[in-house]
Amino acid sequence: KQAALLTFVIIGGGPTGVELAGALAELSRFSLPQDFRRVDCGQAKIILVEMGPRILAAYPEELSQKATDTLKELGVTIRTGTSVTDIQDQALTLSCNNHSEEIHAGTILWAAGVKASGLGQVLAERLGCRNHEELWEHLFELDPGAVSLEEHVARVAAYCRLSREDCTEAELAADGTLAREAEMA
Repeated sequence: KQAALLTFVIIGGGPTGVELAGALAELSRFSLPQDFRRVDCGQAKIILVEMGPRILAAYPEELSQKATDTLKELGVTIRTGTSVTDIQDQALTLSCNNHSEEIHAGTILWAAGVKASGLGQVLAERLGCRNHEELWEHLFELDPGAVSLEEHVARVAAYCRLSREDCTEAELAADGTLAREAEMA
């Protein structure tokens, strides 16, 4: 049970997932051991899962490789080419090359974002963004104090609705969205 509680899985190898994985690795290696002497923080496992062939796919390959090297130095396990097929309470199922694996984890963090909608892509292009990740940063992260909390939540909700509307039920089921939504309900 303690092994599962010390396992952290981050789904999504974009900027948010990479940042989360690095922060958790640094906390578990450098900060927590001083505060939790009875817990062997060295047993903590941080696993970053990315469905694509590399993390930070929207960025130049050398930046992706540098991030990969840095995370590995911190002890993060990076699983590329791996999809999440099921999420349950403190467990998830991964699939890679027609092989399934269940991982028990006390903490599962979703950082994979959502599929960009056609309208979202048009908006991204008009604002000079390369993709939906840059659009997200442009709209929500570059100047977080520029709008009220209510306006920020409304913008995020609108972005998510646009992204979801361009997906079929089959796509939403295949990428795990329906399962996540059911779990959150």
